[in-house]
Amino acid sequence: MERIRRFGTTIYTHKKKFIFASLVAAYGIDYARLSIRDSDIRTFYAKQAVKYGEQTISPEISPRKITVLVNKSANSGSGVSDFKKNALPLLHLAGIAVTIINVESAEQMRALCSVLDHTEADGVLVVGGDGTASDALTGLVQRKDELPSLPIGIFPGGKCNKSLRLLVPAVFRQTSDVRYQCESAMAVVENSTRSVKPIKVEITSLVEPEEKDEEAPEEKPQGTPAEVKEPEKPEISADIQQWKVETVYTIGDIADGWFNYIDEKKWKFWYWGSLKRRFAYFWEMLKNSPKEIRAEIELTDYCSGCNKCRTTKVSPPPAWRWWHILIGSPKTQRINPKEKNYSQVVNEGCGRKTEMCAQGTDIVVVGEQHEDACSLRLRVGGTFAGRLGIMRNGWTRTSEDFIISSATPGFYGIDLVASSVTMKFIECPTTLEKLFVSGNIKDFKSGTSTVKIQPIEKSIELFLPKHTRVNLDAF
Repeated sequence: MERIRRFGTTIYTHKKKFIFASLVAAYGIDYARLSIRDSDIRTFYAKQAVKYGEQTISPEISPRKITVLVNKSANSGSGVSDFKKNALPLLHLAGIAVTIINVESAEQMRALCSVLDHTEADGVLVVGGDGTASDALTGLVQRKDELPSLPIGIFPGGKCNKSLRLLVPAVFRQTSDVRYQCESAMAVVENSTRSVKPIKVEITSLVEPEEKDEEAPEEKPQGTPAEVKEPEKPEISADIQQWKVETVYTIGDIADGWFNYIDEKKWKFWYWGSLKRRFAYFWEMLKNSPKEIRAEIELTDYCSGCNKCRTTKVSPPPAWRWWHILIGSPKTQRINPKEKNYSQVVNEGCGRKTEMCAQGTDIVVVGEQHEDACSLRLRVGGTFAGRLGIMRNGWTRTSEDFIISSATPGFYGIDLVASSVTMKFIECPTTLEKLFVSGNIKDFKSGTSTVKIQPIEKSIELFLPKHTRVNLDAF
């Protein structure tokens, strides 16, 4: 009894140390529990992958080859370590020959994706976030026509991975464990692909003329005749405007507004832990007055495909040669039966344009993938929200784990579906003169810059999981 009394006295005397030690012990126990759970999940997926590695193949068939392009700086380097723990072992167990290339820059990522072919790899797996995925898509779109397309997978190694969240929300919204990362690798193992149409974003900006310093007159060398004159250089008129067009390809969202601005700033408050996003909304709304964005928008009505906007491949006429008199008429080239024939589809509203002027604190454009088409969903909202309104809505997004758009019904006054969207920002706070394109931040100038968003006709095959195959209740 005396020991118990002395133990209680010691705790009361050193209560601060006891509280701190209790918190550290609770954190350590929880960390160990989660580590064991993630290890059990990896074991489950390893047993699934080894089934593919144990399958016998013909000696004439070479094993599958996957080229992995790694962005070492993704998520401050943690994306690479997650890939090595949760995805790379599954690829090896499945009997896939893996070639890893560390990519140093965005230009190198685009160049590699534009030249890889089937002799080097059967597919590409990109390790990184939304910006890395956008660079890889740009390279695939810019491939030469004579090069066959390669399927591409995206390992979620970024901070938000918005693109994957939009495509398969049932898998990539659950980020509290390693299942979503293992599923991205299993999609490559099982060769589970899906056709996706990338979205082309063109940002046209006015290039301001550079101010040139006045050059001092050159001294003529001694002995130069006075009557010899140098030819006058032609002067370039300052009235000629120069425009710069920047093109980005994405499968994620294109947005501007206070919510994206604050979500980008939250990483500075890492020391707040799980409260950093809530504190970022409080702090930024305490410092800034949320002025609204006003933009002129032109929409093209959505069309899933018709004889106006889609081209249908027609079989070329057979080429006759003299030997066909002996062996018979030449065969007509067959068209892929999976390709839909749009020559008989009529849509009178195809290409119809609508102009409007919209204002708000949040402008979001997301691509919605369909069977053989991609529509754009435009949302503009948060009008007259004010400081408290943005803070309240931001905290609601944090609670519901929404990082692209608002979860509050009726928040968006404009919610339309279109085939293409063209925006010109008339009024925009200087702080918000940034267009957020799935991990890439592009600066623009309000009043002169124009943004055109439109899906391309070319489709790209993506390695994507269909669902999460294991429930956490099993662990």
